Amino acid sequence: MKTYTTIYVMILILFLLEDAKCHRCHNKCRHFLKHHPCPVLMDTNCEVVRRFCGCCDECALNLDEQCSAETPRCADGLMCVNSKGEALKIVHHSLKDYVGFCQNVVMSPVVVENTDITERKIRI
Repeated sequence: MKTYTTIYVMILILFLLEDAKCHRCHNKCRHFLKHHPCPVLMDTNCEVVRRFCGCCDECALNLDEQCSAETPRCADGLMCVNSKGEALKIVHHSLKDYVGFCQNVVMSPVVVENTDITERKIRI
């Protein structure tokens, strides 16, 4: 019974934290839109996205377009890859120095050598 109560309380806390974050974003957008109307999307055939706490619709970036915390995110299937080879689906606004280009990224599974039981016992 105590476990269920703990889980319930944890879920409630997460819900309240997420709701508070959305409320801050909503207030930020309301203030932003009072002074800056959203630009009209020039390309109507693009994938429409919003940035984190985004107030306006934007077109997602396509292959080989430069991406950062200051740009919209890359289109579905692409990731923002910087010069170090680090790939991010969404560049968080706190990563001010992160700059890359939208690229196709293939995630390969890691293959671990399978050993039989006797070899594993010897290693322990």
